[in-house]
Amino acid sequence: MTASKALPATAAQETGGRISLVARQPILTADEKVFGYELLFRDGVEDYFREVDSDSASRRTLDTSLQIGLETLCDGRRGFVNCTRDVLLKDYMTLLPSPLAVVEVLESVPPDDLVLAGLKRLKEAPWRCRMLAEKGETRGECTAAKAAGFIYFQGYFFAVPKFFTRKKYPLIASIVCGC
Repeated sequence: MTASKALPATAAQETGGRISLVARQPILTADEKVFGYELLFRDGVEDYFREVDSDSASRRTLDTSLQIGLETLCDGRRGFVNCTRDVLLKDYMTLLPSPLAVVEVLESVPPDDLVLAGLKRLKEAPWRCRMLAEKGETRGECTAAKAAGFIYFQGYFFAVPKFFTRKKYPLIASIVCGC
C-alpha cells in the first residue's frame, strides 16, 4: 500500500482502472483518541467525492477494503463503511470481518422496514451500528455534539482524509462490483 499523492488526479483512469484508491479519515472518541477510520471512496487523488452513484461508490469502497484489508487500512482499528440501501439489503457488509467493520448508514437512506430489518440482521450477526457526529469543522461544533450525547466524532477539525492506493485484483472486484 502506498500513499497516492504522487499519482495524477486521473490515476485510476490512466491505468485502465487497475488502481484502487481509498481515503480514510479518523473517527475519535470523546477524549479525542482514534477509535477507527471512515473509509471514503475516491476515483482520483482530489480530496473530495466525485462519484455520482452512491451505490457504486459504496460497493467500490467495500471492494478496496477487501483487496487491501481492514487491518491494514485501519491500523488494526475499526473501519466505518458508508452503506447505501442497496448495500444493506444485499448484505455486502458481511464480506468484511465484523470485529473490524462498522456499518455507517448514509443520511440519504430512508429508514423503511427493509432497511431496519437489514440493520437488525447485521446487529444480530453481531455487527456494530454506531451513531457518529460527522463534519465537525470547529471546536464549538464538536462540543455541541458531545453535549447532544454523541461519543464518536469526525471532521476536518480533527484531520483531513488520507489517501492510499493499491493495484486492483479482478477476482475480488467482480465479486462486489459485478465488474
